[in-house]
Amino acid sequence: MVLDPEILQAAWVARAEGLAQALAADGVHVQVAVAPAEIDDPALASFGDAYGMGLDAEGLAAWEDAQNAEQEAEAALADLDWAADDVDPVVAAYLSATLAADLASEPARDVTFIQVFSDTATGVSLRAFGPPAPVVEADDVDEEHEDGDDDERWELPSAHRDVTSVPAAVPIAIAPRPDLEGVGHALHEVRTDAATRALIRALADDPGAALTALVARLFAVLVLHQGRGRGGGALTIEAEAYGRPRVSPIEALDGDVRRRLADRRAAWAATALSPIAWVAGLAHGEKMALLAEVVALSLDLREERTTSIRRSARSEAVEVAALCQADVTLHWTPDEAFLGAHPKAKLLDMLDQMGAGESRAGAAKKDELVSLVAERAAERGWAPAYLSWTAELPEEPEAPDEPESPVEEGAPAAVEAPRAA
Repeated sequence: MVLDPEILQAAWVARAEGLAQALAADGVHVQVAVAPAEIDDPALASFGDAYGMGLDAEGLAAWEDAQNAEQEAEAALADLDWAADDVDPVVAAYLSATLAADLASEPARDVTFIQVFSDTATGVSLRAFGPPAPVVEADDVDEEHEDGDDDERWELPSAHRDVTSVPAAVPIAIAPRPDLEGVGHALHEVRTDAATRALIRALADDPGAALTALVARLFAVLVLHQGRGRGGGALTIEAEAYGRPRVSPIEALDGDVRRRLADRRAAWAATALSPIAWVAGLAHGEKMALLAEVVALSLDLREERTTSIRRSARSEAVEVAALCQADVTLHWTPDEAFLGAHPKAKLLDMLDQMGAGESRAGAAKKDELVSLVAERAAERGWAPAYLSWTAELPEEPEAPDEPESPVEEGAPAAVEAPRAA
């Protein structure tokens, strides 16, 4: 039993600093701490979030090899005796493999800062940072056409040339107010992460809603010039598969969508056709199902901090959820991995919300309470409303007070019935 946690933390830091020495290099600062500090420096951008965007075929192959090496290094930690003398080289190899995989996930750029911190799964992990990649400007569109006629252009209406074509503020839907009382940054990220995965599953099951969302995105990008990004293909639609670094998919939600797409990738590979030729040969229903799945996996509604609420994204999520009648409980109820990020007070609130409050719950230990909430939620098919992006109804204005009518002497006074809540 450790009565002073600072003693344990100091011992962990001392050992982690020895492991992190292999990561040090010229111009690279390595910081070791039990918990990673927030990085607010705009001159530093983290590695590990690119997911292969911007890589050519050779780069993607190198990234896949680096990921395989990282998984093998992590598997070597599973059967490790942490008290043995030969542990440190195995852990150091895992850190090096993790760093290499993160760096390989995007085009090459410098590393200047590395955080090494504790991790409940592997004991120790890291995060690398470096100067942001340079912004690639769009091609110059003022060059003359080859035929010499530069007066006739095939261009979409531009808000810069026609100020009446786009409203000053694009209308957005009413979004639910996030529940931030007693919620820290880590818990807020867990909740918005699970909510994102829930809507991915709901949208993937509704091709019609996915089509509407995709057409709306195209209209906003190409006509309204909202949220434009330059992609790497013929269609300049920027998209990225959703993911949270070092967090596995939720099997019944986005995990199911990823399995479907893996099966489709295998079916395409067996045909020896180009992707366009393969999609062209699919039946209409199969095309629509594929559309729903890829559009759904492009959703990203995760918020890493309670101070970074994405109002526009939340508003769109409400509209998309209404289109596909999203209900996370059709596929999943809160499990122990999700519930474990919540404090006891929030867990007790969940029991009350689902009508499963118990007198013994308040005295239960955290892990016992987590198991109890997961069990009761599964029995009742219950999940918090925010995981299904349910819209809040606008509050009805209070009715103005009516003028008092004179009451005749001796007549009984009118008694107002209580208003419904």
